[in-house]
Parts: sequence; C-alpha cells; structure tokens
Amino acid sequence: MYSRTHELPAELWREIFQCSGQFRDPFERRAFLITTLAVCSTWRSIALQTPSLWSTIVLNHTVTRTRTNERLDRQLAGLDLIEHFLKNSGKSTLNIYIQLITSNREKTPTSSSCNLSLSTPGLQEGAKSSVLGLATVLAPHAARFQRFHILSTRFSPVRELLSAFPQVPMPCLEELHIDRVQSPYSQLHFDCPRTCPESLAFLNIDLNTGLATQECFHNCFPVLKSVALSFVPILPPVFTPGHLTTLKMTLPHLELTEELRTLLTANSHCLENLSFMFTHINPFQAREPFGPVSSEQVVLLLSVNKLSLSYVDPDMLLPLISFLRFPGVTNLRIANIEKEASHSTQHLFSALSECLFFKQLEELDLENIFSASVHPHTGPSTHFSPGPSVSPRHPYSILAQLTSIESLTISHFDQRVLFYLNSPSALVSRYGELQMPTPLSRLTNLQLVPAGDPPSLDNILWFLKDRAERGRALPVLRELRISGPSIWAHDLTSIDISTLARRMVLVPACDQLRLRSGGIWDEGIYRQPGIEIFSAL
Repeated sequence: MYSRTHELPAELWREIFQCSGQFRDPFERRAFLITTLAVCSTWRSIALQTPSLWSTIVLNHTVTRTRTNERLDRQLAGLDLIEHFLKNSGKSTLNIYIQLITSNREKTPTSSSCNLSLSTPGLQEGAKSSVLGLATVLAPHAARFQRFHILSTRFSPVRELLSAFPQVPMPCLEELHIDRVQSPYSQLHFDCPRTCPESLAFLNIDLNTGLATQECFHNCFPVLKSVALSFVPILPPVFTPGHLTTLKMTLPHLELTEELRTLLTANSHCLENLSFMFTHINPFQAREPFGPVSSEQVVLLLSVNKLSLSYVDPDMLLPLISFLRFPGVTNLRIANIEKEASHSTQHLFSALSECLFFKQLEELDLENIFSASVHPHTGPSTHFSPGPSVSPRHPYSILAQLTSIESLTISHFDQRVLFYLNSPSALVSRYGELQMPTPLSRLTNLQLVPAGDPPSLDNILWFLKDRAERGRALPVLRELRISGPSIWAHDLTSIDISTLARRMVLVPACDQLRLRSGGIWDEGIYRQPGIEIFSAL
C-alpha cells in the first residue's frame, strides 16, 4: 500500500527524528541513527541535512595487547566515522561519549559500536598512534564540546588519551566526566598512580594572560557545571571552576588538600549534587580521633540537596564530614562497597547528625550499612525482641528521625531494621520523646534488598505478615519493591497485598544491577494481582 508519509515536510521529519533520538543511554543512539539512514533515501537525505542528529558521538574502544591488520583496518574505519559525524554536525555543540574496555576477555552490551585499539603500558609504539589520531580528529572541534564523557575499566588508557589532548579553551563545555564503566563487567579499582599531573593536562590552559588563575579558567571554561572524576589525582591548582552544580569524586582514599577545600568553597553557592567514594584504606594515614572543628574551618554547602557517600571503612569519611555542613540535603545515599557491615558505623552517624538534618530527608538509600544477623536457615524469631536500648546516635536511631521520608531503600539488613520499620513508635518511646511525630508516616516507596546468595525469604515473609496484621496503624505504600528470586511470588499469595501497597514489584537479584538502566515488565512470569515481576532481559 502506498504510504503518504513522504509528503510530510522535511522540517516535520527533522522534529520527529530529534524527538525519537532522545535516549537515556547515549550508547543506544548510534543504532537509532543507523536504522534511520537505512529506511529509505528520503529519510537518509533529511538525516544527513540535520546537524543535531550528528552532534552526539559515541565511541566504544577496545584496549588490547595484540595488533593485527584487521584491527588496524577497524581503527582507521572508526576514525573515518568520527570525521563523518563531525562534518555532518555543522556548528552544533557536541556530546562526546568514549568508552574504554581494557581486556579482550571483557565484554560489553554495546559491542555493536566501532572499536579502536588504544595504547596501554607494554604495547608496541605503533599502537599509540590511535590515541594521537583520536585527539587530532577531536581537537579542532573542542570549542563545540558540550559534554565530554570518558568511561573506562582502567585508568591507563584514560591517561594516554587526556595527556595527548591539546590545551584549548572549551567555552561550551558543561559536563566533564572521567568515570568507571558502570556495568557488571567492570573492575572496581583503577590502576591509578598516586600522582599523575598529565592526567588533566588539557585543563592547564596558558596562564600568560595577566589574569588570575581562577579568572583565566572561567574565561576558558565559563559554563562548566558538572564534573565527575574517578581516580584522577586531586586537583591541579589551575582547576578552579566556580559554577558547579554536580561534583562526583571516586578516590582510593581521602587526602584533605587545600585544593579540595578551595574547590568546595568556591562552589558552595551553587553545588546541588555531591558524591564521594573511597575504595581503599590508606595504610600510611594515621587514624586520628574524631574531634571538633573550628567555625573558621567549616565549609557551609547551602545548595547541596543530594549527597552520596561510599566507603570501605566508615571512619574514612570522618575527616571529610567534620568540616562540611549540608543543611539543605533531602536526598541521602550511604553505601559500604565491601557489601559487609563489618565496621561499626556509630561514629559515622554521629558525625552525620552534626552536619545534616535527618528529619528533613525525603529520599534515603542505605546500602550494606546493617549486618544480616539472622542465619538464612534458622529464619527470624516469631517472638522478636528489639534488644537493649538504642543510643540516639546509633544507626538504628535514624529511623526515629525520618519524619519527612517519602522514599526509603535498605540493602542487606537485619531483623531489627524490619521490626522498627513496622513499629517505629517503639524506637521513639525509648528516647522518652512520645510527643515526637510518628516517623515514616509519609513513606510512599519502600525498597528492600535482603542479604545472602540466595537471599532468605523468611525475614521478608515475617515483615510482610507483621505489617499486614498492623493494618491501619501503618500507611499503605504506593510501591513496595523487593529484590529476590521470581519464585518468591508464589509464596506471597497468602498475604493480602492491597493492605500493604498499591503496587508490589519483585526484582530478581540477577537484574538488580541492571535496574537503573531500564528494562521491560514480563507479565507472563506470574500474574498474581498486585505483584509484578521486573525483568531487565
């Protein structure tokens, strides 16, 4: 049948293409553009004349220790493809996303993208030409960069690429992200050196202008708003942005430098999203007791509303928290990346209570903070006792302070946490503050990720049945999300889900890591009313 879609004006097709090409994951955009070009000659002609469709350049580089003619051919083809995108993008601002996969054995879901062989220590000299070639192709267009993202499983190829990049102003640059690949195949630690001054060499712009360092940096990077640095040594003195709204830093361990304090102070008026992750314990850093900080040393971050702190030892965060204040935080995430609550967090929560207000939190994510004290085979006690009195500075006490919380996520918890989620008044009464508003009264979204492989269903069943028995004493949730095997859905039929939540979602543990990247709802697995099973396959 003849289709009259070709009669639509080209301007309307451009709008359709631009709206259809908006993907949450930029690495999916390449397939969309290739499909659009292959439909018909009309679409191809319109797409080639639409610069905004070519303004997002996605590269998937594979770093290998072998060099073959086939790989050299693919390398040249990849550079030609980049030049093709740059040419068709016209004068549009550019979004550059580069992903580096280090090992031949590592796989990536975006394997359909072009592959370029980058250099690492130990490779032949000829392999380094790919880095220089990539920098040479991109450098003339640096003034149009709006987003510059580099994802990698190792730091070595990142260092090679950035050290080869020329020192040029980027007046349109809003986002600079040098981060780890967020996938199940990525490594946790980079092969990062203690000092690496050339890693951000392209930011060391020429200071022979008679201007102060900060003013010169602002002239070259006037709209830089979002920075994410993973295992990039802090921070050359010339790196002095003053309009950041997002700052994310992943480091082996904390080193409180004057540059870090200056960076936070310079952006205290505009910084909204702040994230720190420390992945190693510094064996050379002496442990000093946590003590008071003078008012002159405190940095007041009034605009921060989203804060994320990750660690392998909670005491690592104390020096950082001791001189920072976050009076406006409403979204808080605290994570133990070791996946075991083997260290006491009492000092950490004591320090947090001094720098932010738990009572005004609207979203809270606690990952591996509470240890699982119930053995999977023994199950919970039917006559659970909350145990001894809880100190107001104990981690459990925060549940009594969450009077504004709307969304709560708890991963790897013990039965005491579940008890207090169902009966927070018991915790409040232990303080003798009966006039205090009932906590969790505004809770609408609750997500539970039990510990264990496989996780135990007994604690979850105990929690759901106990919550159902309390009835009107607890609010009905908008969504209750539980991580566990899909077979659990059959065991939940004995519980009236409608008394607990309007919607209950069961997330298989294997899909928990993929949840943030999206997925589909597979209704064919189980059709129990009120229970949905999430599948990211």
